[in-house]
Parts: sequence; C-alpha cells; structure tokens
Amino acid sequence: MSTLKIGDKLWHPCSIDIIEHKVVGIRQYEGFTQYETKAVHNVGASGKVELIIDERNGKFRFVELLNGNEYASGLGDFVEGFYYPNKTTARIEFYEIHRVSAWSNMEEKKRLYEEAKKRFDQIVLLVKNLKEELNSDSLSK
Repeated sequence: MSTLKIGDKLWHPCSIDIIEHKVVGIRQYEGFTQYETKAVHNVGASGKVELIIDERNGKFRFVELLNGNEYASGLGDFVEGFYYPNKTTARIEFYEIHRVSAWSNMEEKKRLYEEAKKRFDQIVLLVKNLKEELNSDSLSK
C-alpha cells in the first residue's frame, strides 16, 4: 500500500538547494511502491525533471530519471539520495549535508596547518643549528 497519493509533495536536499517534487504517478509492486515525480521548479538547465522514487520500509529513494541518464545530464547531486514527505525533515538533512562539509573542510585545514607547522618547526631548528655551527666555527678560528 502506498503512503503517498498523486499531488503529494516530496523534498530532496542536495548540496545547494532543497528541490520540491510533486507525485504525478504511482506504481504498485509486491512489497514496495514506486512514485513518478516531477520537480515543481526548474532544476538548472534541465527544466522540471521527472523521476522514479522507490518507497521501501518507509523511506523514499531516487531510482532513475524518467527521461534520461542522471550522469550524462550532470544531475547526479540534484536527484540522487533520499526524498522526504516533510519539508522540515528535508531542511534538517540539507543542513546536515552542510555541517558534514564544513567539518570536512575544518579537518582538511587542520591537517594542512599541522603539516605547515611541522615544516616551520623543522626550518626553525635547522636555522638554529646552522647559527650554532657558525658561532662554533667563528670561535674555533
């Protein structure tokens, strides 16, 4: 039994936006349901993309584009992943994507800083040793 009906909305959080879809068709199978959806607004230059969304165990997940290939069209990030029947849940997932991305950026910057600090400390030690060597050489003459 399907939990959505024609006209219901689903929201998909991607890296730059939350894309709203409307259910335009329902396919019932034994054990699961698939929904045909259409984006309410244009998705980049691709217009109002149409998708197949699969519902299993209460989760809605992208299956395929109805007319085309998501990889050839460059729509991967805009269509792949989970869809939510509640906009607030989609917003939480959208910000979670950004939180993880920000954390990853911070970790990368931390790693770069630690590498630069290690190299800096090596150079400071090298200069110190060279100065001591220079002083030692001038004292021995």
